[in-house]
Amino acid sequence: PWTPVGAVASPAREPSSTRGEVQAPDPDRDPAVLCARGDEAARRGDLAGALVWWSAAVRTDDVAVQGPLGDRLREAIALAARLQALLDPA
Repeated sequence: PWTPVGAVASPAREPSSTRGEVQAPDPDRDPAVLCARGDEAARRGDLAGALVWWSAAVRTDDVAVQGPLGDRLREAIALAARLQALLDPA
């Protein structure tokens, strides 16, 4: 089974991306790959990118995102969205 790596586990090494720089995920991707991309973006401080990738993972029909792991992923999305709103209220 797939487990999402802890989001925002290390300090940002690069500045967060500006709006419009986030590449769109392929909706047919494996949720583990989508989640890993989100984790990578979060570690770089790219909250917008993390939200895009994690949201795509949640939208898949994969069984892994329907249970407790999905709950954890949705919580990470909510927290990242809240942090992004606090840092960039525009």
